[in-house]
Amino acid sequence: MNELEELFAQSYKAQQNKTLHKDFKSTLPNCLGDGHVKAKALNNLLFVEQHFSLNKEINVLDGNNHARADYCFINFTLEGNNYFNVNNQKRSYQFFKNHASLGISKNTDKYKMDIKDTNIWQYFFSLSKDALLDYLIELDNPQLIKQVQNAEKFELFNQIKLSPSHHHMIQKMINSPYNASLKDLYFETSANELFISLLENLGRKKLPSFSLDKEDEMRLYNAKKILLSDIQNPPTIEKLVKLSGLNK
Repeated sequence: MNELEELFAQSYKAQQNKTLHKDFKSTLPNCLGDGHVKAKALNNLLFVEQHFSLNKEINVLDGNNHARADYCFINFTLEGNNYFNVNNQKRSYQFFKNHASLGISKNTDKYKMDIKDTNIWQYFFSLSKDALLDYLIELDNPQLIKQVQNAEKFELFNQIKLSPSHHHMIQKMINSPYNASLKDLYFETSANELFISLLENLGRKKLPSFSLDKEDEMRLYNAKKILLSDIQNPPTIEKLVKLSGLNK
């Protein structure tokens, strides 16, 4: 186990520690660069920050081998991209810069993490499967609830791009105007606000997808071509439908 793997192992142990009451922090060894992992308990959530400036690309092998139980997470990345190759699935997942992801990690998962970007800055909200299901019931998304209930392996349920509002809440959370006893209260309030906003966006019902066959695509193309051919005097809807072959 290399030094970064040991650092991640400590992070996983913190995520599994349901009785964590004090802040947790571990620093990256100087031989690998500069960085740290920090964790803080928030009610039934654990908030984890991973911030690294590495000297080189590095791989983390069997990164989940210290997880004693399944856990769900909301991850959001401010710098860098991480690639997770899950051995028992023979597939890869990616956490994109300026994106948030909702997923589940199973204690049976074994994965390799390829850190290609030397600057990594990301956060996790970690919570139990039961806690996530309770929240999703309030969001009234039966499809996502079923996905979480039936998940038998590492899975990403949804990914979204961070909005300007999310970035504002992140900056508010990490740049507290207070230095003493109010600092923790301000952080917890801001972090909970961010968690709810991310969960609402990641847990929204997805719009039903649809697809067009080749004939429909050609009819739409013809309708567009007809409209552009005489944009000053467009045909009526009825005439356009007839000319292009579209149904009303």
